[in-house]
Amino acid sequence: MSINIRLKELRKALKKSQRQFSADLGIEQTHLSRYELGKLSLPNRVLFTLAEYYDVNTNWLLTGVGEMFASQELNKQHEDEDPLIDPIKDAYIVINKVAKSTFISPYKAVEILKLVKTMAEEGIKEATDRIKTYDAVKSTHKPEPSSD
Repeated sequence: MSINIRLKELRKALKKSQRQFSADLGIEQTHLSRYELGKLSLPNRVLFTLAEYYDVNTNWLLTGVGEMFASQELNKQHEDEDPLIDPIKDAYIVINKVAKSTFISPYKAVEILKLVKTMAEEGIKEATDRIKTYDAVKSTHKPEPSSD
């Protein structure tokens, strides 16, 4: 199965018409039709939007290997592990749900997701730096002898 067939399979799995799907992706319906027929190559921008907005496993879309959606692939890889609470992933899920239920374009949703990820990464770095500073101060601080 080729990428064009997988793209059409994805659209049908999402229960979208070509008109709806192309509008979500910010492309012309005629272009989507040509991608699905294999007459045009799928641009990286569209591939990125599919991955970010619809949680598509790009490895599956490009090669047919793995699950259709990245979250399914992740769940499959970690079936035996305890689930970890990941605030970034939770934020992605919430923003995706809000974007899909409002008039936010997939492009805007992707930009919001990037911002959330950057903020989370910066917060983690700042917290790590503070812990290192605290540990350094603590290790150099010598308690004064008690006068008992």
